[in-house]
Amino acid sequence: MKRIKRQVQEYVYGNTLTIIVRIAIGLLFVYSSIFKIIDPSSFADSIAQYRILSDNLLPYAAIAIPYIELFAGICLLLGFNIRPAAMAGIILMLVFIIAIIINLAQARTFECGCFELSHLGISETIGWGLMVRDIVITVLLWSLFYVDRHPFSLQNLVLKSDMHNM
Repeated sequence: MKRIKRQVQEYVYGNTLTIIVRIAIGLLFVYSSIFKIIDPSSFADSIAQYRILSDNLLPYAAIAIPYIELFAGICLLLGFNIRPAAMAGIILMLVFIIAIIINLAQARTFECGCFELSHLGISETIGWGLMVRDIVITVLLWSLFYVDRHPFSLQNLVLKSDMHNM
């Protein structure tokens, strides 16, 4: 039990696992945003399948969501403004989870349009597995939000520079 407690404390303070999680989720968000930015009308069609937004809001969502993902991803990759980036990711993931739950409750299934993995031949049909994946990503983002120190990040570099200049 003490070992687990120590590992959690090390993670919260910032360690190699923190770096891996931050960079992996950053890459995931950047990758996810690219196809949506390149083809916003296709992404709008994906959003329309959820039947949650009105047709008037679809184009705005299809443009805003990928740029939020891109911003969050770049910030996580660089390790700069990590908390705002993690919070933006958390909010997006919660919206996605709610949208999936609503559609599962209505027994609707379709390609989610989340990470455009169909380009790699990987199906992303909405279902419980997809929801679990999104919950795991949300928990990881939540953990990044609460990490005290982020080694190997611009944020840490700025902090060290500020401490050195005191």
